[in-house]
Amino acid sequence: MDFDSLRPVFSGLVGCLAVYLLARAGRKPTPRKDNVRVLTYGIGFRVFAAILVPGSLFIAYAAAHARPSQAALAGCIAAAFVAGAVFFAYQAFFVSFAYDEHNVYYRTPLAGSKVIPWSEVEELAYSGLLQSHYLRTRQVRRIWCSNMLRGYDELGEFLSRKREELYGDGP
Repeated sequence: MDFDSLRPVFSGLVGCLAVYLLARAGRKPTPRKDNVRVLTYGIGFRVFAAILVPGSLFIAYAAAHARPSQAALAGCIAAAFVAGAVFFAYQAFFVSFAYDEHNVYYRTPLAGSKVIPWSEVEELAYSGLLQSHYLRTRQVRRIWCSNMLRGYDELGEFLSRKREELYGDGP
């Protein structure tokens, strides 16, 4: 058996390892500033997001040179990579989410800085499809909390308690 036949296996194993390491960040404790828990992406996710930007540009460049019979598919793949790179970089470097017993602190370039009292949170839920908790408010329609954020497990426990406190029901 030659190396070329094992290349897809090695590629899959490297991909699995990368996803495992990125998702493991959610189990690390939440960094705190006084009593405020600040959820951040770890260095691994930030490096991944930074590498994804030039990588997606390379894929777009390669797609621009695809044969005419493959141009539509290559364009769709390149567009997906560029959109993903923009999304991951935006989340990793420009979005801030923090919370304490009284408020949610959320900041993005598009939504601005928001301090949202827990009493104004209309919904606390979990999306199994996206494997993320989210909060719905009037000020910000949905605040998604990725499972790759440091302190994600701690956030899940906190939201379970907060949901019962606010709405009187269990998780």
